[in-house]
Amino acid sequence: MDVCPVCKREMTETRCRRCGYDESLAYERYATLTPGAYDEKRPAISARHRKWAALEGESLRCRRCGEGSFWVVPKRQVFVCTACGEEMPFPAPSPESKRKETPSRSSAPGFHPAGPLGAYFRQPGSSAPQLKPFIPVVSAGYGHAIAIRRDGRVLSAGPNYYHKCEVQDWRDVVAVAAGPNFSFGVKKDGTVLSTNPPTADSFLSHSTLDGRIKWVGILAVDAASGHMVGMTQSGMAVLFGDYERGRCNVTKWRHVVSVSVGEAITLGLNRDGKALVTGVKPGDDRFREVAGWKDLAGLSAGGQHAVGLRWNGTVVAAGDNLSGQCDVERWSEIRAVAAGDSHTVGLRHDGTVVAVGRNAEGQCNVATWTDIVAIAAGGTFTVGIRSNGTAVSTSKRVDVSGWSEVKVPG
Repeated sequence: MDVCPVCKREMTETRCRRCGYDESLAYERYATLTPGAYDEKRPAISARHRKWAALEGESLRCRRCGEGSFWVVPKRQVFVCTACGEEMPFPAPSPESKRKETPSRSSAPGFHPAGPLGAYFRQPGSSAPQLKPFIPVVSAGYGHAIAIRRDGRVLSAGPNYYHKCEVQDWRDVVAVAAGPNFSFGVKKDGTVLSTNPPTADSFLSHSTLDGRIKWVGILAVDAASGHMVGMTQSGMAVLFGDYERGRCNVTKWRHVVSVSVGEAITLGLNRDGKALVTGVKPGDDRFREVAGWKDLAGLSAGGQHAVGLRWNGTVVAAGDNLSGQCDVERWSEIRAVAAGDSHTVGLRHDGTVVAVGRNAEGQCNVATWTDIVAIAAGGTFTVGIRSNGTAVSTSKRVDVSGWSEVKVPG
């Protein structure tokens, strides 16, 4: 007859009727007040996680007998004292433990930090880890693509209509954005460079435009045919252009870490993982759910649809789905997303790429790509950046085969 390892009573079933211990669950023993102790069942795991008290900020003692060793029951969110069998609920995370659980931006979306203990002390309904600003190193427009080199210069590919590929003289660039007929680059000093400086009747007409937009403190930008959005170092958003349908109503956005512009919608992401949205037409129900998206690690606006990447590596989408560009519910282990005109691209953790939507121009032919670390979806094509700084494209018109030393996300 078996003996319960918690209360030392005899067991006739897999679950102890006295203390609730269940052999079918994954239990791990932690010596919270005796750093020299090792787990009798799984010494390697116990030794690695012995310092859980430092993460929590305080030691834990049984409220009945005062002992300090417990069985951890993740599914029931309780500790079980190994001496007397008393059950105690997981303590609420302290501010210190929350700070130590917060991941860096380099952590791959879809995997929570701090190992099992981070999951143990994350209470249901708690906020997602705070994000850091997302700075794009490659961008695709309707018919061209641009990317940042490691030395701060910029590469371009595609037809040079409206001089949109004339970026060879740019220096010290840290972020890029490709619009339909122009290119933008953000410099280290927070100002914005542009090709084909807009004329007086353009949506960007402004007295300060002379090839450099006099915004200050800018981290990243994105642009569509009617307007451009910028993310500032202070976590706010600024917009230039078409004020129709409220597409420039971003003055109340705070703690912004990512921005994306589509033809029908403007998106932002705050550091808590919540989606910010403006520009939706009154009565347009296609984007109704976007404002409720949370626990996001990234987002992207396409021609008439929006895509959001959750921290667990799954993807959500809303908007026009005539070409199947929103059919992403089965995706998993995704680390980045990009929305094109009528297609959606996802980058997996293993460096492979998936795509759905319109494929008339071959923009979804990415199944053979490997070792990809960054993606961009244009109007009718897709671009991927490899870990060695080279690039691949689905379009012969946007030939990136000569690209090298492209900056990879760090």
